[in-house]
Amino acid sequence: MNIELHIDRLVLDGLPMSAAQARVLRATLETQLASLLAAAPPTPGHGYAVPVLRAAPIKPAHAAAPTGRDIARSVHAALVPKGR
Repeated sequence: MNIELHIDRLVLDGLPMSAAQARVLRATLETQLASLLAAAPPTPGHGYAVPVLRAAPIKPAHAAAPTGRDIARSVHAALVPKGR
């Protein structure tokens, strides 16, 4: 199964970070979300577009990588129904 996910914009209110931290967060988010979607994808055969996805709030960590992982989990939980 191929999954294509395009995130046009990710808004992180109240999370100041440097450009280097933002790159780490992005790379971690992409890697973690790909892993989560491979393990528990959205319902097969049901392509859809979501103009706005409001994921559950997270508590930012002091480092970019853990924050990226938490964001990936939150986005995945919003895309894939519980119990999948």
